[in-house]
Amino acid sequence: TDMDTQTYNVLSSVLRQTQDDNSFVRDIVFPSNGASCSADYADSLEEVSMILGNQCFKRVHPEHLSVFDLTLCTREENPCTLDLSNGDHPVKSPLDNDGNAFFDYQGQDNVFWDDQLSRLTKIGRLGDTIMFKDLPNNMRLAKVANRFNDKTSQGQSYVVVCGSRNEVANDPSLGDFGFEIIEHFQNVDINPAAHRESVFFMIALEARDQLRQLMAWQLSQLFAIVPLVLTGGWDHTENFLNYYDIFVRHGFGNFVNILREVTFNPLMAENLTFQDSKSGSYLFETTGSYTHADENYARELMQLFTIGVFLLNDDGTKMLNENGEPIPTFSNDEVMSFARVFTGFVQSQPRGNFEENDSSWNAIDELIVDPIYHDKFPKHDLTGGYIGDGYPLCVDLPSRTFLRK
Repeated sequence: TDMDTQTYNVLSSVLRQTQDDNSFVRDIVFPSNGASCSADYADSLEEVSMILGNQCFKRVHPEHLSVFDLTLCTREENPCTLDLSNGDHPVKSPLDNDGNAFFDYQGQDNVFWDDQLSRLTKIGRLGDTIMFKDLPNNMRLAKVANRFNDKTSQGQSYVVVCGSRNEVANDPSLGDFGFEIIEHFQNVDINPAAHRESVFFMIALEARDQLRQLMAWQLSQLFAIVPLVLTGGWDHTENFLNYYDIFVRHGFGNFVNILREVTFNPLMAENLTFQDSKSGSYLFETTGSYTHADENYARELMQLFTIGVFLLNDDGTKMLNENGEPIPTFSNDEVMSFARVFTGFVQSQPRGNFEENDSSWNAIDELIVDPIYHDKFPKHDLTGGYIGDGYPLCVDLPSRTFLRK
């Protein structure tokens, strides 16, 4: 494809200015610097290549040479198990359909890459240098640190930690047990996936606070999570019951408290993919890449959990503009802004006394916000202001205000 002078100059400038030092691939943003091109011309650049100095650059797929953690896709019970029966590895040899690369998943039709990308944890690109602390939680293991001789992650001391709400100590005298709906509690070899169902039905059928249980059930349908996309999947009980208890506690309470606990819950964070989301500034400063924060939870929080997609009148009908069209409650600009709020959410440190076979995972305790990963810049709200407007700055508060209730 012949490239016009303006396009060549812009690409040359961007490639020279990029701080991406990867030796195999460079991430750049194009068009930029005021340059743009028609859709037809952009399509013609799909296979474009250019010489810059003594280097040859060729346009490739945005995830070319990307490295993903496919742990979940290797488990037989997970629906994204890779199908290699036809001899083609869907990662090494992505098929192409109308310009979209996709995987061929076992038991499913061909699924577009963009639809499945959120299921995979991106670690980096071939040639990148990755800090051990930036690895996904389920990969920050001693054996990984030992394999790459990472000394900073080893020799950590143990600490005493608080348990989750209503958590009790294990009773070793009980041995291995299961929950069963008829006998309530007994030493049985029962399917792990049935434990939480039995506990739920026992409470639903016998609890004296039936209205609270009904409210909890309804709220759990609004803030739904999908076990199949979570680490551990169907094989865990305690983390799901811990999540469900949010709605039991707040069945007659404040909706804001529900939103807060759901946001800080590890299952929701993994389900809607904002766990370990890092700010664009952090990624640019550490990798030189231009990447937006994960928008999944920010969009669902507004669209499904709270305000919906259109402004409503008091009677529930849609508010209309002067052209008789429904008025949206938010745009993608607000989604991008709110997504930056949910950066830096990481799991609490692993501990004992809860159901988990993986010593690197904690799906019980509330998430914590890592200030290194969190976006530190202002975020605009839905009304033309900024999130946090109206709250006094810390420097304007009287001394020791944090001690007051």
